[in-house]
Amino acid sequence: MENHSNCIHSRQVQALVDGNLKGKFLSEHVTNCTTCLNKYETIKNEEEIIAMAIPFQQVPDDVKDSLQLDLASITESLDRYVKDIKGRNRKKILGFMSGLSRDLSHSILKPIPLTSLAFIAATILLKIYF
Repeated sequence: MENHSNCIHSRQVQALVDGNLKGKFLSEHVTNCTTCLNKYETIKNEEEIIAMAIPFQQVPDDVKDSLQLDLASITESLDRYVKDIKGRNRKKILGFMSGLSRDLSHSILKPIPLTSLAFIAATILLKIYF
C-alpha cells in the first residue's frame, strides 16, 4: 500500500463516502493509499457515531400527508409563477420584434445607418430587461 502523507485525492473522499462520485478510480485508489483509506474510515466511523447518537423518530403519517400537500401546493404556485413570467417576457419580446419590424420597414423607405438601428435595438432591449 502506498503512503501519501498529503494525497491530492484525499479531498474527494467525502464525496466518495456520500456516493456522489461516479467511476472506479477513487474507490480503487482508496484501497491503495493509506492517507485516503484512513480518511475514508474516519468519515465512516464518524457517520456511525452520529447515527447512533441521534435518536430515530418515525414521522406520523398525518404529518407526512400534510407536508406532501403543502409541497404540492408550493410546487403548483411556483409553476404558475414561472409560466406567468415566461408569458410576460414572451409578450415583451414579441412586442419588441413587432416594433423592430415596423422600424425596419420604415427604414427601407427612409434609409437609416446600420449603427443607428443597432443603437435603437440595444436601447429597447435595455428598457425591456433592465
